[in-house]
Amino acid sequence: MNIFKKFYNWITAGWKYQPTVACLAAYIKVGDLSALNYWQKEYVPWTKDIDADDEWQPADVSILKRGGDCEDIAILYYEIIRRWKGWKANIFVMLYTPPPGHAVVYFETPDKKCGWIDGNIYYCKNYHDIIKFYDGLGNNINTFYFANKLGEIIKGLDK
Repeated sequence: MNIFKKFYNWITAGWKYQPTVACLAAYIKVGDLSALNYWQKEYVPWTKDIDADDEWQPADVSILKRGGDCEDIAILYYEIIRRWKGWKANIFVMLYTPPPGHAVVYFETPDKKCGWIDGNIYYCKNYHDIIKFYDGLGNNINTFYFANKLGEIIKGLDK
């Protein structure tokens, strides 16, 4: 049994009050974005919000529910990456016309490489590359900002 399956079985076998994100962070080697991405896809896949209101659920809830939509998965990535020594992470939110939008995690490594993760891993010069990428997919981004894990704007950004 691989370590990720063992970890998932452990947290879902009645240990619901354990700090699951902290435990997951201990299982994934610092800086191993591929392992983090694999674990997310395997055990916390994208799911559509049931309610019309977009709920920003804590990473522990996404793990226990075994799923979440883009901002829930971004919160999971954010919670793990920010625990890695020397790494920086921010939740990057884009609002489209017409709605809805998308959330990813923008990160910076200790050696100053930047990128974002949203089920795939991309490297870039700065957050402007994220906007160019999603605009290039046909999305009309009208607003974008960095948010905290509650969805509150922490920094508005300029194109």
